[in-house]
Amino acid sequence: MTPTVRSEPARTNPEKNGHTDHGTHHAAAASGLSGVAVSSSMPARSRHEPRRVPEQARSKQRIDDICAAAMRLIAERGADAITISDIAAASKMSHSSVYRYFPTKQAIIKHLATERYDELRTRLAAGMRDDLDSPERMLHGLREYIAEHQRDPYLSQLRAAVRANPDLAALDLDDSRANARLLADALRDDGVVTAEASERRVLLVLELLDSVIHLTARTPPIEAVALIDDFIDLAGRHVFGDRPSG
Repeated sequence: MTPTVRSEPARTNPEKNGHTDHGTHHAAAASGLSGVAVSSSMPARSRHEPRRVPEQARSKQRIDDICAAAMRLIAERGADAITISDIAAASKMSHSSVYRYFPTKQAIIKHLATERYDELRTRLAAGMRDDLDSPERMLHGLREYIAEHQRDPYLSQLRAAVRANPDLAALDLDDSRANARLLADALRDDGVVTAEASERRVLLVLELLDSVIHLTARTPPIEAVALIDDFIDLAGRHVFGDRPSG
């Protein structure tokens, strides 16, 4: 995953109890129609894929309902503590109805994670179109990414669930590598750093974000702010060397 590269107002959905809106087009994502495609080392079709591609409006709404219920439960309890039956009850469906669309809980988590990747990749691409050429813009994006996870427990819980599963963790790493390439290409400093080194440095910063988020969630607010400032300073120096960091 990757930080956004420009600040955007948080979108909210009352159905998610005030949590940030992470994308409402679950049915379209299930059929591969939303966002930007995310590379994966997994087969095109596996037990972690949605079982059915929705065609009718009613089926698409059911997938949206299943995903909205799963998001609420993941935010409240964490993915390990919930089952398909819990998701079915929260979405007011039978277990078999959920099973028609998702064969496993991991299939739901993969679907939610892929949708999140698509959303962030779209925002990243938009930021690049808006002349992403300054260290300050990327470093501001890092701050926004941290703040977004601090505001919404669903995001951190989803990240934990993805990284706990080897197949999904591989998908996550593929996405991080792709985003590191995009950012490195946009931020490279006229050949001072090789393409390989630039991409490696950005990848390291992106992967360290989770540790920073986890650490600051367990520290007092004043200390958390100082830790974030220190991380942003280190990230700027690591990626940009002596160039200004913000």
